[in-house]
Amino acid sequence: MYSDQKNSNEFSYKSKRNSIKIRQERRLKRRLARFLVILTILIPVAISFGAIRSYADPSTSIITGTKYYKSIVVMPGDTLQEIAELNLSPEYSSSEEYMEEVRQMNHLDFDYNIHTGEYLLVPYYR
Repeated sequence: MYSDQKNSNEFSYKSKRNSIKIRQERRLKRRLARFLVILTILIPVAISFGAIRSYADPSTSIITGTKYYKSIVVMPGDTLQEIAELNLSPEYSSSEEYMEEVRQMNHLDFDYNIHTGEYLLVPYYR
């Protein structure tokens, strides 16, 4: 009877070792499968990011400075047109565009009326 128990325990031990080994192999196979799936997704994504590049067309680029703002006092006889001409830079397509920006920044009426002694905020580039 003792030998039967010994054989039974030995069989049980071998059976447990086999089942543990089988579980470990399955776990390893699952990890490998996950790794391969992730790899098949990441490689095309990495390649596409490397392939997508944009280049600026040097013929259309405009070198611009930094935009600053200053406060000026309207002197007698000043007009918004004169102020625009004094501060106009290549970043603006016209003096009208500059005047419109000044009008909006300073909440002026559409008629661009300014008065002596007023402070205006005006943009400029440097």
